[in-house]
Amino acid sequence: MVPLLNDLTGNGRNGTFSGTLEWGTGRNGSSLILGSGDNVNIDNQIPIQGVSQLTLSAWMKRSGQYTAVLLGKEEGSGANSVALGYWTDGLLYFGLSGSGGWTGGSVAQNDNDWHHITMVFDGTETGNTSRLKAYVDGVPVTLSFTGTIPVQTTTATNPFGIGSHAGYDSSGQIDDVRVYTRALSPSEVVSDMNTALGGTTTPTPTLSLTATPASITTGQSSTLAWSSTNATSCTATGGWTGSRTTSGTLSVSPTTNTTYGLACTGAGGTATQSVTVSVSTVTPDTTAPTAPGTPTVTALSASSLGLSWSASSDAVGVTGYRVERCQGATCTNYTQVATPITASYTDTGLTAATTYRYRVRATDQAGNLSAYSSVSSGVTNSVLA
Repeated sequence: MVPLLNDLTGNGRNGTFSGTLEWGTGRNGSSLILGSGDNVNIDNQIPIQGVSQLTLSAWMKRSGQYTAVLLGKEEGSGANSVALGYWTDGLLYFGLSGSGGWTGGSVAQNDNDWHHITMVFDGTETGNTSRLKAYVDGVPVTLSFTGTIPVQTTTATNPFGIGSHAGYDSSGQIDDVRVYTRALSPSEVVSDMNTALGGTTTPTPTLSLTATPASITTGQSSTLAWSSTNATSCTATGGWTGSRTTSGTLSVSPTTNTTYGLACTGAGGTATQSVTVSVSTVTPDTTAPTAPGTPTVTALSASSLGLSWSASSDAVGVTGYRVERCQGATCTNYTQVATPITASYTDTGLTAATTYRYRVRATDQAGNLSAYSSVSSGVTNSVLA
């Protein structure tokens, strides 16, 4: 018994299968696996003969590079064709020709992934690029044309088929074949791609990818965060590589401006995003602040002296001062006694009627120390009897 493959639209365009019937995992449910001698004969389809508009689409997958997957009608010479398919030269062909030989367009497409292929013909338009348009995964592609695309499809009665025809075999898989006797709009092509035969819409993956912060300096890190919907796998590119979970975070510390790409794939296609982390290089600060002004020392009491000085300056910023002191009019054995952040200091706990000498230096954010100020001295008040 010859297997009968039913038309899911209910229009009765059923096909008879010859060869070894085998089903595989398709783009939407199951798909027909095509090998040597395998063919679905849908016979001569009068509705697509001599029409000025037509759309032909299907999900297709090669078994490997440089294999053929064929759909439509065509004679051995390429004449009387309404066809699209992969060929063994690594190209994807869209044929629309009359009895005088093959005419149509082609584009390079040679992987063995699932792709939604659409041919839209509109003979009411002028010129090859307007009459014959092609889409791969819902995106228009630029064709290289051979001959002049006619104003209507062939009236020849050669049969329409899926798989082997015109003496050539297919090697791959095919799913969700559609034929329209009108020219679909770009949005309708995308809708067909995302809607399985039978009306089930395949959800399109979505993807969000962020980098926080997006700008860092050398030695700092940024956090990549991503989340997706309707995806089963993700692959990283650019500054990171390999498989990733469908959501997650990762800390990165690039040393130069780096772009991180991510592609997440599901039954409804692939979503891609990329972010760039900008990296600035900070030049080490090796310049010391200017020396503070000579301190002014004022006796405040028998046990305290007040100091003030002109502030230092620095290219980055002064963060404070270091005050050093020694006791005696000619002393030189200075000891650090304070680290004020402003240009003044009150020294307490001193001995009455005693001379103290002071010097000050500034420091900045990098820890650079200025030269010392000039030395100043002061004498605490005497204790009244």
